[in-house]
Amino acid sequence: MVFLHTVKDVSNNDYYSFLNNESYFFIYLLNFIGAFAVPCFFMLSGAFILDNPKNADYRYFYKKAFKKIAIPTLVFAFIYFLYNEIPLLIRLYEGKTNYFFLISPLKELLRGSANGHLWYITVLIGIYCFIPFIVIIKEKVDNKNFSWFCWLYFIVAMLSGSSSSFYFHWSIGKIACYMEFVLVGFQIREYYKTRKSNKIALLFIFLVFIFTLIAGYMQFKADYAILIKNGLFKPPYRSANNFSLFVILSSIFIFSGFSKLNMENELPKLMNTISQITLYIYLIHRPFCELAPLIFLKYYSFKIGVLPYSILITLSVFTISLILTEFYKTIADKLLTVADK
Repeated sequence: MVFLHTVKDVSNNDYYSFLNNESYFFIYLLNFIGAFAVPCFFMLSGAFILDNPKNADYRYFYKKAFKKIAIPTLVFAFIYFLYNEIPLLIRLYEGKTNYFFLISPLKELLRGSANGHLWYITVLIGIYCFIPFIVIIKEKVDNKNFSWFCWLYFIVAMLSGSSSSFYFHWSIGKIACYMEFVLVGFQIREYYKTRKSNKIALLFIFLVFIFTLIAGYMQFKADYAILIKNGLFKPPYRSANNFSLFVILSSIFIFSGFSKLNMENELPKLMNTISQITLYIYLIHRPFCELAPLIFLKYYSFKIGVLPYSILITLSVFTISLILTEFYKTIADKLLTVADK
């Protein structure tokens, strides 16, 4: 996600107005290659959370989720509210804006995205509200019927999500649509638990790569043709629809590929280690995707290619986010320890 947000800023940055068609085509490919990220995150949640019968105990699950997800989200939502509100207050003091614009950060906060990327966490929290009930249903019905339910739900939600839009990120409709990835993630992991094959897994991942190249090329040609027809040059950044057929197929293939890898003993440990920091990195990283290019452009006048620039900014942002993650976790752990006492 850090890399995708970096690519987005590259395409929208006036510094890169000199980019040629090949550069924009490369940006399209980078975007399409990472299009599976959001659905796969939801699939990972379903694969491991629904697999744990203890999560049927809503007191146990809600307490754990509130501590690990809700509290950090509330903290950073408030921080981002101030991050967006303070510059507006400064502009108001300087007479460069009016009181009407001061409510914009508050509106975004109430929508569930105090900063743009927080929509994902808002939806995830909404999904977590229903997890205990889904686990109860899973435990009470046989595997075959639950599998049928998951895949039928997946089809209905895909059709609904691809034809709907939601203003509030915490709306039941949006949460219900993204629930499809949680259910399918669980089903895919269950199916491949006893069907491991590293060769086929790598084939799945290779097919995603080929599919991405073809889809990215076709989308670029279609958009570029429209722009040329209208006398424009710079193709806008295209954020892939999470409910499009391309994104769903690529997500299923990539998740199936990794689920089929014969590393079941190591995977839970690896995922547990990663899950300890990824949420915080995701919460923290977005402003630095915006600030890092400004710092880079201030001190370096030379222009480098899209890929070196994207890698440089991504590594810089990730490193800063990781350091701040450890700093936040240290403080949060101490505060929670005091509160428990």
